[in-house]
Amino acid sequence: YNGRMLAKLAGRYLLSIQLQLAVLTTCGSVLGLLVLGSANVLDSLGLKEIHDDHKMWFGVGFVTSVALLAIMTCTVIWNVSSRQVLIGIKKSKIIKRLHSMTAEEKAILGRYILDKSRTQALRDSGVVHGLEGAGIIYRTTQESNFDLSDYNIDDWVWEHLHDHLH
Repeated sequence: YNGRMLAKLAGRYLLSIQLQLAVLTTCGSVLGLLVLGSANVLDSLGLKEIHDDHKMWFGVGFVTSVALLAIMTCTVIWNVSSRQVLIGIKKSKIIKRLHSMTAEEKAILGRYILDKSRTQALRDSGVVHGLEGAGIIYRTTQESNFDLSDYNIDDWVWEHLHDHLH
């Protein structure tokens, strides 16, 4: 799990969602004007004839735009809130795991605290891979120096360890 990589992906995803929402909002607004606008406003904009000839189609487009906008808004809200729930579940599992560590796991994580560092060069072992699998630490790169690999610890885990030293 690499938080920076997820943030970049989320930024790209949200940008496209924002663009889609902007296009739908613009189309819906224009179509809403054409459907709901008064005769005087439409006439002053030179749209009275187009309005009279295609009112039904503008209405269908307006209703479709509003429906799609509502669906996309609900989808974004659902995705954000479900992502927060999943993050909360993952954090609670990691916290539970932190409170039931073995002596070997405590020794490895203690090095982060003692060295006041969020990165450690660790020997590949079952204990290290167990901490990685639990989401407590993560490998920074696939490269290794002999049998040492660099592992980082997330900020919130590091702070939790500082707050709960034992």
